[in-house]
Amino acid sequence: MITVRKATEQDASVVIGLMTAMEREDPNPDLDVALLQRGVSSALSDPTKGEYWVAEVDKEVVGALLTVSQWRPRLNGFAMWIHDAYVKPDMRRQGVFTAMFKALQDQVTQTNTVKSLRLHTNEENEAARRLYESLGMEKADALFYSWSK
Repeated sequence: MITVRKATEQDASVVIGLMTAMEREDPNPDLDVALLQRGVSSALSDPTKGEYWVAEVDKEVVGALLTVSQWRPRLNGFAMWIHDAYVKPDMRRQGVFTAMFKALQDQVTQTNTVKSLRLHTNEENEAARRLYESLGMEKADALFYSWSK
């Protein structure tokens, strides 16, 4: 059975481990692990920055994701963005992400202020796109641009 819950500060080391593993799967030569650790810890101690959610199987954390709220005037409500979703490789295709997504859907349906769930994926990640579509998500017409200092 998969259990999904909001992460707490006590989950910091396991969430940091999962987020580090996620970053290492897509080799990033600029990965600053210490900065990532501080960022995860900062969000866990201040939910206004985002909220981590974890999935557990037999009390072992096997997946995590970050949600961030964005005000959407045309919805007169918030969109909950899913960021940095990661499931341990040996637990993939066993319903872990689906359980996390459905837990978030439950959160959205229990409030009047959050109107939608959104996420971004790479165009070439066909397996992820099929999963998201199987969960009832629709492809949005958007290109994402980024600038970083």
